[in-house]
Amino acid sequence: MNRVAAAALGLTLLAPGLALAEDLDAVDVVDAEAKPVASLLVPRHGIKPAEIAVLINDNDPQSVDVARYYQQKRHIPDQNMIHVNFDQTKLYPGFTANNGLDPNDFALLKAQVDKAVGPQIQAQVVTWSKPFRIASFNYYPTNYSITSALTFGIDPGYAGIPSCNPMPNNPYYNSTSSAPYTDFRIRPTMMLAGVSTDSVKATIDKGAAADASFPTGVGWFVRTADAVRSDPRFADFKSTVES
Repeated sequence: MNRVAAAALGLTLLAPGLALAEDLDAVDVVDAEAKPVASLLVPRHGIKPAEIAVLINDNDPQSVDVARYYQQKRHIPDQNMIHVNFDQTKLYPGFTANNGLDPNDFALLKAQVDKAVGPQIQAQVVTWSKPFRIASFNYYPTNYSITSALTFGIDPGYAGIPSCNPMPNNPYYNSTSSAPYTDFRIRPTMMLAGVSTDSVKATIDKGAAADASFPTGVGWFVRTADAVRSDPRFADFKSTVES
C-alpha cells in the first residue's frame, strides 16, 4: 500500500464521514520535496471564497475594474458579484465637496445589497474608494465608516457621535467563528481602496502572495501621541506582551 492510500485509510478509520463536515478544511501533507502525499481534515480557520460577496458600483470604473481583478485572484463565484449603481460624487444642496454618503441614501444601498446576497454569504468586499463614510447631508463627521455601516447597520443613537468615540459592542470580537453571519447576523466588510486601479491591484497581489507564507520576524506595538486612537489599544498591547 502506498503512502497516499495508507494515509487516506487511516483518516477514514479514525474519523469516518469527516469529509462531509462543513466546518473542516482539507490540508495537503507534503514530503521532503514539497510534493503532496496526503490530505488531512482540520478545523476551518477562515471564510471561503464562495462565502464572500463583492460589492461593485457600476457607475465607478475603478470599482468595476478592481472587482473583476479581485474575483480572478480570489476565485469568487459569479453569483457573489453584487452590482449596485449610485453617484459616488453626489453633492447635496449648499455643499461644495462630497464628504460621505447620507444615511438615507445609505439605507437604500444597504437594502439593495442585503436583498441580493444569500444566507451563505459571511463577509463582503467593497470595491469603490468613495464614499468611505456616512455623513448626513455631506456635513458632520461620524463614527461610521461605510464598512462598519455595511457590517452592523447604523444605530441612530450613535449616528451623530464625533469620530473616535465609543461605539456599540462588536459581538464578533474575540470570536473563533468562521461564520459571522450564521452565528452573529453580521457580515464583516472590508474596502479595497486606493488612489488608482493599479494601486488597489498591487494591494490585492500582495495579499495573495502572503497566503500561507507564515513569515517570521520581529513585531512592534507602538504607542503614539494620538491618544484618542492609541490609548484604548495600549492596555491590550501590554497584556499581550506580558502574557
